[in-house]
Formats: sequence, C-alpha cells, structure tokens
Amino acid sequence: MALSQPENPRAAPLADLGLCWLHLSGCCQRTTSYPLPLMAERLGGQRLLGDVLPRLRCTGCGNKPARMVLTDRADDSSYGARAMWRIDLSDA
Repeated sequence: MALSQPENPRAAPLADLGLCWLHLSGCCQRTTSYPLPLMAERLGGQRLLGDVLPRLRCTGCGNKPARMVLTDRADDSSYGARAMWRIDLSDA
C-alpha cells in the first residue's frame, strides 16, 4: 500500500505521518532507518516532526545527522525496492 506524500512533513504530528520512515546518515559511517510509528510511540504522537529533527543525534559519534530523508518505505535502496517518494529534510 503506497502512502501519499505529506505536503509539509515538518508541520505534521508524528502520528499523522502514517507508516513513513526517516533515514539518517552522513555524520559518520553509520546509517539508520527509523520507523515514524515507533518514534510517535516513544515521543508522543502529537509532537511535530519539525520539533523532533533538531534533537536527533547519532548514537555512534553523537553528532547531528548530515542527511535526513523521509520516505514511504524502509527498504529504499538502489539495490532493491525504491520508495515512491522521498523528501530531504536535512537543511533547516
């Protein structure tokens, strides 16, 4: 089931972002894909994605991820299935 691309994901509550995934990378050699339903469960579904993004840190190096991309699926890869859409949330 394809999810529709959110118009303004930074202003959306975590609970409203459905089954989206957040892909984090670029601060060191680590990459992480994080399911937003799990983030909503842990932080509260009413929290806005834009309020959460600046607080994210790498568990390996402690730095802020250089790249943050929101997609409709977890397995967005050039070696397999591709996401129908992706939104780069890195700048700002």
